[in-house]
Amino acid sequence: MPNIETIATSFHQACTSGAGWEACRAYCTPDATFEHEGEMFADIHTLEAYATFLQNVLAPVPDFRHEVLSVGVDQGLQRVLVHYLIRGTHTGEGLPVPPTGKSMESHCVFILHFEGDRIRHATKVWNDYEVRKQLGWV
Repeated sequence: MPNIETIATSFHQACTSGAGWEACRAYCTPDATFEHEGEMFADIHTLEAYATFLQNVLAPVPDFRHEVLSVGVDQGLQRVLVHYLIRGTHTGEGLPVPPTGKSMESHCVFILHFEGDRIRHATKVWNDYEVRKQLGWV
């Protein structure tokens, strides 16, 4: 059986690359929840909705990329923290405004809570307002 670090990093890769729920569901409980304190994901409360949203929102930033900077594992609490950096430039069509040509760079942390070998909850710590500002969306 894969360890929770391997599951977490595989899920993170699939989700953050915009592969959608079909690619992410194997790593999660069917009712896995999601939370984020920022405005961008205010109406998203499940990992299925989050993965689907990411699949659609990356179109305006076709060069979107992420780099995992560190991974922390707490076996006792069954948690994995993934610290990563995202980058990209708004050159593609799509929401929320026409292409601005502006770039962004931002640190994010995913806190993944496990139930056995499946993710049951994810908390994203990220300043989405700053990214939207960098891209010229606000």
